[in-house]
Amino acid sequence: WYLQFEASKGYAAKADVAIDDFSLSPECFGI
Repeated sequence: WYLQFEASKGYAAKADVAIDDFSLSPECFGI
């Protein structure tokens, strides 16, 4: 999951990026 990966690298530093990846990663929901 991109969200987990980005969060591990630095959620606070890349909050916006994490949100973008989350939106671009529907696989997390299994859609």
